[in-house]
Amino acid sequence: MKSLYYYGATIIYFIIILFGACYITSVSKIFNFVSAIAINCLSFLFPSTFYFMAKKKYEVKNENYWEISAYLNAILGIAAVIIGLYNSIEEII
Repeated sequence: MKSLYYYGATIIYFIIILFGACYITSVSKIFNFVSAIAINCLSFLFPSTFYFMAKKKYEVKNENYWEISAYLNAILGIAAVIIGLYNSIEEII
């Protein structure tokens, strides 16, 4: 990695953190954003992604029930992330 990229990214990251510290009044707002993404990824998105990766690697044949379940799980996860982020943004506004 070039030094210019490293120091540039570090300075930009520092400025973002500085503005966040100045303008965000409560840490709970940050926790709401992080939990909306992390909890839904752990409970919905990661299991379905791991299923599709395992199915591709081990060449599982004709497991339609599990594939439909994994798709529904992924769709529910994406919907839950969107709803959670919407609620977090609505709380701030």
